[in-house]
Amino acid sequence: MQQGRISIGIIAALLAASLVTGARADPNLAQGPTAPFGQLGFAFTYQGQLRSGNATINGSCDIAFRVFDAESSGGQVGATLTKTVVLTGSLFTTALDFGPGVFGGDARWLDLQVRCPAGSGPFAGLAPRQALTAAPYALFSAAPWVTNGGSLSYIAGNVGIGTTAPPQKLSVNGIISTTGGVQFQDGTRQSTAYFRPPQLPGAGIATTLDSTDDVGRYSSITIGPDGLGLISYYDVTNEDLKVFHCANVACTSGSLTTPDSTDCTGQYSAITIGADGLGLISYQDCSNGDLKVFHCANADCSLGLGTSIDTAGTVGQETAITIGADGLGLISYQDVTNADLKVFHCATMDCSSGVATTLDGSANDVGWVSSVTIGVDGLGLISYYDVTNEDLKVFHCANMTCTGGISNTLDFLGTVGLYSSITIGSDGLGLISYNDQHNGDFTDFDLKVFHCANVICSSGTASTVDSAVAFVGELTSITIGADGLGLISYRDGTNGDLKVFHCANLACSSGIASTLDGPDNVGIYTSITIGADGLGLISYYDYTNGDLKVFHCSNVSCAPYTRVGR
Repeated sequence: MQQGRISIGIIAALLAASLVTGARADPNLAQGPTAPFGQLGFAFTYQGQLRSGNATINGSCDIAFRVFDAESSGGQVGATLTKTVVLTGSLFTTALDFGPGVFGGDARWLDLQVRCPAGSGPFAGLAPRQALTAAPYALFSAAPWVTNGGSLSYIAGNVGIGTTAPPQKLSVNGIISTTGGVQFQDGTRQSTAYFRPPQLPGAGIATTLDSTDDVGRYSSITIGPDGLGLISYYDVTNEDLKVFHCANVACTSGSLTTPDSTDCTGQYSAITIGADGLGLISYQDCSNGDLKVFHCANADCSLGLGTSIDTAGTVGQETAITIGADGLGLISYQDVTNADLKVFHCATMDCSSGVATTLDGSANDVGWVSSVTIGVDGLGLISYYDVTNEDLKVFHCANMTCTGGISNTLDFLGTVGLYSSITIGSDGLGLISYNDQHNGDFTDFDLKVFHCANVICSSGTASTVDSAVAFVGELTSITIGADGLGLISYRDGTNGDLKVFHCANLACSSGIASTLDGPDNVGIYTSITIGADGLGLISYYDYTNGDLKVFHCSNVSCAPYTRVGR
């Protein structure tokens, strides 16, 4: 059987098509040698995800659940439970009750067989079996397990992701406690039980990096040659460019510096690492409306040189930067005065000089929220928004200096293309995340992805990947994870949350969306990269508190309950 990668549980194969399944509830309830189960019985909740290949399943399926005493072969313990479940977006929930004697403390494995749609034919088996792990034992004081009719039951329910959950309800002779402590009596004895369910794995850790004044807007993150994160951002209070240098891979601490505090400066920042191994930051001088670049002189960017490189009108908004095949910086940005898309090709490693070129303009208002990368042909590829026509566009450079090239409209259905971010997938083709505002009425936003069909990205396929709430898919940032699949950070505007979408295939036509941080208004100005540990690292702005934050993913898909094979 071929194994793959999923969220929530294990992967299995069903005949020629792979399916996945998993659970969040733990049926191995804590028991003492003489402790009977109480009025709450033996049932527990099983939640899972079932997919056919990369396709989402909706509708009814039959699932047969069996418990075994070995990972393979062995003997079945208890009866077979057959459930008809209703899947919505591949997700389902059902209650399982194998009765007494099944979970007595010995190792157990759950075996599943599936047929979709329900009642359609014979069952097909999933493999491998899923190991059922034990919940912590309840801790007792003053007395051993209850006797003479006393009872204690633990319900393995669903608790908060990445948080320490409150104590579960305990049933003792009909007395329910939600505080974690239960007094119960056995003749003249009295005992108190306390316990807390295990903390679920969660998607990762959110850390506030800078909370001095109002900071963190226009954040951009990269990984330095020291293997540590380097984040550029804007200090709103002092109107300065700031940089945070992470002290560890998870970026839970570090040092900050202000490399440029000349008048109003530091908006629309973007950071990359140059061929010399030092940070290179593009941004706007908001006092003069100029495009500037800061070349770091050391790893934490506490030293360096800032230079104005385009001063023709009001320019330098929505900058994006990468390093070309020639080892020199390539910066895309908007010329606000002329409403054009421009690019600046650095002539030196510190980018103190170079050539600015208008790529797309004429009578249209274009060049908003651009993003730049280098294709497998060694040439620049720039995604951007055409405001006049409300379209997603891409520009393919004809040479390394990008003094010419061709522009293509990729998606024109409705109001699409804002907040675009572009990278090159492991198939060598462009992958673009962006926002779909439907008809431009600002009542419904979706996250979309465009997968280029060729190197110049003159055509391809657009997919809507998150439409779960009214306003989602703002301020996107995309990278390629260690598994070779796209990973997108973005904002859930309805709930004010930071979200991530992990692509399930190279075209990113499907995948799993996870909420990473809330409930404050966070996830603004997201930027994502892959750390030296192969895990996602996301910088973003906490609007509620005016802080710079970072989220370090705990797994490749940056989702809770992730497990790969065995």
